[in-house]
Amino acid sequence: MSTVEEEFGVHDLLVQLGVQEIIAQMKGVLKIHHKERQNKEQLIDHVISHAPSEHIEFLCNAGQEKLKAAAAKRDERKEQRMGGAKHKHTDEAPQRCTALDNNYNPSGFLQFPSDEELKECYAGFFEATLSSALESGTCGVCACSS
Repeated sequence: MSTVEEEFGVHDLLVQLGVQEIIAQMKGVLKIHHKERQNKEQLIDHVISHAPSEHIEFLCNAGQEKLKAAAAKRDERKEQRMGGAKHKHTDEAPQRCTALDNNYNPSGFLQFPSDEELKECYAGFFEATLSSALESGTCGVCACSS
């Protein structure tokens, strides 16, 4: 028994294959009754108990390839989902005020910003949403390229 078969088990690897795939590989090698063709679990049990070992090994390798392909596809989708987040992590994160900072003043918590701070905030927002800033990016609202 190979390490692949020891790690997953023959049954676990054969479950990865479709009924038609198993039947096609067993054609001319093993007689498969109608009852076994109708139930995948019975088919797998029949193949494991009656098929020659080289055919079982071939089916196990096919099951392993399906597992690898599924894992690669899963990793690729995860990579695509996390693609934008990776760029955020590479940028320098904004610093937070903590009680350990010398200039931290807890009495200013939830205070309204001054008029100057409010103007700076609006100016930063307008600058970030100008047509020139957005012309080559993707719109976050409608998710279409502009």
